[in-house]
Amino acid sequence: MEHKVRIEYTDIVSAVKQFSVSELEALISSISIEIAEKKSGGVEDIKSILLSAPSWSETDYQNYKKARDYFNKSRLS
Repeated sequence: MEHKVRIEYTDIVSAVKQFSVSELEALISSISIEIAEKKSGGVEDIKSILLSAPSWSETDYQNYKKARDYFNKSRLS
């Protein structure tokens, strides 16, 4: 079950200003992880889009990934 809470931005900033240094560091770590997860979600979105197309199968997607890896590695040489 997911609960959504509406908190004003200014209230969040006020609360964060009261944190100790160690609490701020823990918050930064948590936020960084959350951002990374949301950014990496784009890759899965592309995969689901490609797989939902009528002409792509899992095998096609794996072949696409292999080709992309090959081209990416060839540019490094």
